[in-house]
Formats: sequence, structure tokens, C-alpha cells
Amino acid sequence: MLALAVLGSCVSGSGEGRGSAVSEALRAAAVEARDQKDYATAAEQYGKIFERDAADRDAAVGYLDSLRRIGAWDEARTALARGREALGDDSAFLVAAAKIQLAEGQAAQALADLDRARGKAPRNWEIYSLTGIAYDALNNSAAAQAAYKAGLEMAPGNPVILNNQALSLAQSGRIDEAIRILQGLLDTRQRGSPQIRQNLAILHGFKGNLKEFEALARGDLREDILQRNLEVFRALRAEKGTKGP
Repeated sequence: MLALAVLGSCVSGSGEGRGSAVSEALRAAAVEARDQKDYATAAEQYGKIFERDAADRDAAVGYLDSLRRIGAWDEARTALARGREALGDDSAFLVAAAKIQLAEGQAAQALADLDRARGKAPRNWEIYSLTGIAYDALNNSAAAQAAYKAGLEMAPGNPVILNNQALSLAQSGRIDEAIRILQGLLDTRQRGSPQIRQNLAILHGFKGNLKEFEALARGDLREDILQRNLEVFRALRAEKGTKGP
């Protein structure tokens, strides 16, 4: 109904006005779909705006983000190439591009885009968080931790950065430190975050703390999946010779 109302208000206007009204109607539909996590529909609507105007940054970023979430990699690569021509070194576009590249395992390319984005938006904490992820993918844990630290200086206590920092520590074998960070998040404002809760559960599982794993995971996993995970962690614990329930 919103789209029809917007379109209807401009029927007698100029062609340029109608084009603008169409784009805004598509944008409203895309935002609504995105907010409802209907990323296929969001990609379709954002894509129509992007096709009309590749220099529309919000549409380009929304389109890339939606394509990434539905795994439409061919379309994402095409949109990236077209977007680079129209948007150049726009920081928001470069961040969206880096997310696509990280998802496709292209960490070095993502770092190049993030470096350019940081030059345009040096106070954007997300750039530092993504930089940490890219360095982790390249097995450079020291550089990753430096990036997370820089991000936290700009956004103290940010749960996204802290979650990524904890996973980075775990990846480098510092599981106890990672558990402390995630437990601290759960003890504060992140009690309702399934992602953080499940990451913490998995780390407890790798440590052989199966009671803690089960207590954290039970509310989020089906019973059959929970039991399969418990079997895996029991086998890992047996290999390490760890005792416990």
C-alpha cells in the first residue's frame, strides 16, 4: 500500500519525478523486506534501484548485503564490478565489498578494500572488526588482535568486536581468555544473544566442559543435534585424556 500511494501521488508529474517516486517506492519495499529478514525480496528491490542508478550508495550497499545473505555470489560479483565503477572509494561500498570477499575466502582482497575504507572513515569501528576477521583468515593473529583493540578504542564494550576478538583468541589457542570475554558479554547486556551463547558453548565443548556446553546449548539446539555435538566433544575429550562428566 505504501508503494502504491507514493506512485499514485506522482502520476501527473514529470518523467523525472515519476522515476524518483518509483525508486523511493522500491527502496521502501527493500527496507521493509530487509527488516523482516526476507533478503531475497530485499535483493530484488534493491537490485532494481541499483540497475537504474549504480551510484546510489544506499541501494548498492543494500543490494550487496542482501546478495551476501542469500549466497548469490555470481550476482554479487557482477554488482561489485559495476559498483566500483560508479562509487569508487566510497567507504560504505568498500565495507560491503569486503564482507562479500571475506565470505568468499578472499581475505587479502578484503584487506585492500578495508585499508581504503579506513582512509575515508577512520572512526568506523566496523572497519577494524572486519580487518581483524581478515587477518584471522590469513592466520595473522597478532595483526587481528591489534585491529580488534583499535576498534574497541573507538567503540568500548562493543559486543560484535568482543565476540570476534574472542573467536580470534580461541583460534590461536587462547581459549580460556576467549571464554572470559564471551562470559562477560553474557553476564551483561548480551544474555539474549544466541550467537554469543552458542560460541561460548562451543568453546566450553572444546575445553571438555560438557556440563557447561549442554547448559548453554540446550535452549538453542534440537535434542538430536545437541546429542551429536556431545558425542563429538566426548570423543575429543577422550583423545586428550580429559576426565569429567
